[in-house]
Amino acid sequence: MTICSLGIAGSVLLFVNRPASAPVKQMQKTTTGNTQSAAAHAIDTSRIQIQNYNFTPAVIRVPRNTTVIWTNNDTAPHTLVVSDGDTSATSDTLNFGASYSFVFDQVGTFTYRFAMDSDTTGTVIVTD
Repeated sequence: MTICSLGIAGSVLLFVNRPASAPVKQMQKTTTGNTQSAAAHAIDTSRIQIQNYNFTPAVIRVPRNTTVIWTNNDTAPHTLVVSDGDTSATSDTLNFGASYSFVFDQVGTFTYRFAMDSDTTGTVIVTD
């Protein structure tokens, strides 16, 4: 599988090269130190805090096309992985105060976790 990215207006669209028989999904992410610019362009936003190596809240339910913003409040850097089981997106390393935005444009259940610690997880449930 090959993953390519294309920067468009402060966002990165991830395209996954898959066999012709596999469906292709498109996921959008933004990593920024300024969460206000990401939130200003979203239809809906929801925030998740990273603190003490945990996510608060760990489970959220959002409507489709919601931007979820994770903010690292730990002094340790973290990298996030968001996945629906078929496709995943990975944030840049988030230092203290940095944020990662992800637009959930598909209905379904998505898990997220730290890249280096698969035991700490959270869930985003996206509804129509």
